[in-house]
Amino acid sequence: MQITYVKFFESGHFRLWAVVQLVSLEVLMIMAAALLWPFIAYAEEQPSGHSPASGLAAAIREVAVAPSPARPIIPGEALTTALEKFIGVPFRVDGALNLAGQWVTFNQPETPLKGPGFNCSGFTVAAARELLGEDFPLNTVGADRQGDSGPGSPLGHDWDFGLDLILNLSQNHPRRFLPPQPVTDADQPPLFPLRPGRALGWGLDIQSPELEGLLRQLRPGHFAFFVFSKPSGHFPAGVSYYHVGIIIPDNSGIWLYHTTRQSRTYRLNLGDPAGMSRLRRSFPAIKGGERRVFMVEVIPSGAICPPMDRMTPGISTPTLSLSLK
Repeated sequence: MQITYVKFFESGHFRLWAVVQLVSLEVLMIMAAALLWPFIAYAEEQPSGHSPASGLAAAIREVAVAPSPARPIIPGEALTTALEKFIGVPFRVDGALNLAGQWVTFNQPETPLKGPGFNCSGFTVAAARELLGEDFPLNTVGADRQGDSGPGSPLGHDWDFGLDLILNLSQNHPRRFLPPQPVTDADQPPLFPLRPGRALGWGLDIQSPELEGLLRQLRPGHFAFFVFSKPSGHFPAGVSYYHVGIIIPDNSGIWLYHTTRQSRTYRLNLGDPAGMSRLRRSFPAIKGGERRVFMVEVIPSGAICPPMDRMTPGISTPTLSLSLK
């Protein structure tokens, strides 16, 4: 008989039996907790010391409802997540979203279209609504800030539309300009004549090796509006602010979001040499001039980010430190 018991304990049948018993015990514990839960909840609702069950309630709750470790907040991650839904939206001339969430055009914001589509401005307005928590009606976001680019303007109609747009979108938020501009009035952008009929706008040459360093000054948790400009004989002003989008730095890169006629709404990692190279190929140098990028860095709505100890509402000045670490 003793030999039989020894063989049983050493056999696979015993190991299977032991596992079944352990599982049964766990099931019984779960059932007991479920049966006790109403009494535990009642006990916890009573004043301290009211019921002897309160100590038991606290002990069981500590085991049964132990909180999971908090996930660390990654600066910039919530911003890129907010824009994921726009990735892949096709290009449409003048395409945008109105406040009702309908696909429309800037010229007819109340007339729904059959399918989706952004132009660069439409995407930027939609992204700004997500990141800044404001409505931004389509009929006001492109307001001509100085009355110098409306119909019949001697400088040309909408020659500075992109610049007006990003200044309008950012005007109610602490912001700074990158690169900083030696001016006291953001509504009076200087023109830098190149030759008759050609001029340079604000910003830094996209092809400049200094651009990588400028982008690294953007802080995770913030984002930037950007506008590209180029010399243009189409406008008497000699320059066109013609393309806009969003740049978001985070721990994984420096992400440029935009919509282009040749593609859809997509993003590029400008922190990666391959991404920067693709941008520069898409916006190549102009003979006798420069394509320039100008950025307005902004704090997003509700973002967790470093104190804005070097950012001031309104205008950046030449004395503003850019050594952000």
